[in-house]
Amino acid sequence: GWTPDRLAMEVGWGIVLPGGAQIAPFGRWSREGAAGYRLNAGTRWTALGAPGEHEGEGAPRGPQLMVDLFGEQASDGVHPAQRRIGLLGRIAFR
Repeated sequence: GWTPDRLAMEVGWGIVLPGGAQIAPFGRWSREGAAGYRLNAGTRWTALGAPGEHEGEGAPRGPQLMVDLFGEQASDGVHPAQRRIGLLGRIAFR
């Protein structure tokens, strides 16, 4: 449902590596409920798909692999903050 008491922000930047992969440090903060929050900091590695058939065609096509390694601190405002280390992988098909 609709939750008007949520707010999220993310800041990051990327560096293109030889071979077209990208590494991007990031930080995320979100407010959840009246007193809860979630804070993440980590790095995202992205392996891009095959380039388009024509130069300047835009975004690469094919599968794209993304892996995030991050630390997280979360609290619901009632219980003590919990800390975690996470590894998240995604595959997107274009």
